Amino acid sequence: MTKEGYLQEVDLIVKVFPKVDEKIVFVGFVQRAPDFVDMEPPSAEFERLDRHYLITDIDGNITNVTEGLLGELGLHAKFFNYTDSIFQQMFNFKSICPVIQDNSIQESLENEGKILTIDTTGILSNIELETLTSDEIVEVKSNLGRYDTYVQLKKLEITGYVTVNIYRIIMSGKFATTTDQNMHNSHNKA
Repeated sequence: MTKEGYLQEVDLIVKVFPKVDEKIVFVGFVQRAPDFVDMEPPSAEFERLDRHYLITDIDGNITNVTEGLLGELGLHAKFFNYTDSIFQQMFNFKSICPVIQDNSIQESLENEGKILTIDTTGILSNIELETLTSDEIVEVKSNLGRYDTYVQLKKLEITGYVTVNIYRIIMSGKFATTTDQNMHNSHNKA
């Protein structure tokens, strides 16, 4: 995770060095990775576009996002800093992409990926804005909208009891939102 709280892809190399005195020493090396490679490559039309990632639990509650999703969808890392008091109010992926947990959609996402609409226009009504600065709120608001996205899924079993969903999101296009249309219409009338 970055110091701002965003998900960061890393390569981790761990080497085991057994010692003669029956101790085992583990040495680890961490380096930023350009991409999550344990997932099928995107289809050809999307392979040159920026890739962003979002992680959910098995129920679809978002636990973290990469920083690019702030600029693309308006998803700030502070939205997903859950405390015990708001644990029941977790941010679910279905709130911005209602079809995301349909079984047929999940199957398509795991295989070849699929174009889905993600709508972040209404998320601020479900967020505790006190956690954001005024500049952060302005930045988030400027990136909210309805977007066509190419989405892929990798289910990763951490333990026998814990599975996470890693979604790769590639931006495809933005629909005009009501605010965008009003600004466009008022500009044309002038």
